[in-house]
Amino acid sequence: MTGALQEVALLPEPVARHLRFAGVADAPVPAVVRMRHTGDIRLRPDQRHASHVALLRFTTDPPGFVREARVKTSPLVTLRAHDELENGAARAQVWPFRSWKSVDQTGPKVDQDAVVRFMSDMAWFPAAMRMPYVAWEAHDAATATMSVTIGGTLAHALLTFAADGALVRFEADRFHRLGTRAWELATWTMDYGEATPMGAVRVPKSARASWLLAEGDFPYIRFDVDDLAYD
Repeated sequence: MTGALQEVALLPEPVARHLRFAGVADAPVPAVVRMRHTGDIRLRPDQRHASHVALLRFTTDPPGFVREARVKTSPLVTLRAHDELENGAARAQVWPFRSWKSVDQTGPKVDQDAVVRFMSDMAWFPAAMRMPYVAWEAHDAATATMSVTIGGTLAHALLTFAADGALVRFEADRFHRLGTRAWELATWTMDYGEATPMGAVRVPKSARASWLLAEGDFPYIRFDVDDLAYD
């Protein structure tokens, strides 16, 4: 790891409060995090929700992830998605059918999208909020801005915390693409459910995410965390 972990006492008060709430103020940062979540998702506002399951593997030094997801779009069709962020570069792939890949994307916008997602998922390994690649700016007793640099990509997010230290909301500008539309930058939010003990940490049991688009808000995914493990 390049650089030392940040001292909890020097972090913005709501961030330090959250680390104490989660039980990781003095905990080591896990090298590898594995998570499984299930729920429902829709890819466009005019679609119904479809069931999905996702398996995620995160690394914290260097920061990155691999996500394998399956979405049952109909009784006979299961869409498969593979996303990764490795060495600062991201790639997104989708297979609507076993032998046909409909999406295979790389580039700066895909990188930014992946970095923002990594930041939001730190809710499930909050000790990493002390890593050297994370910078914090205090606002008030409830909010702070997180800035993360991975590879050549810098992203920012506003985090909101409850009085007891629970992480409540994550908000960031993130690139997205709906259907055949071009990539666009829009506000993206993740609202976290009630925190619960999972192993030695207290983290959200559920979450839901939305795009805040010009034509209206688009809540598109909600999920429950079924399994969380640190290596």
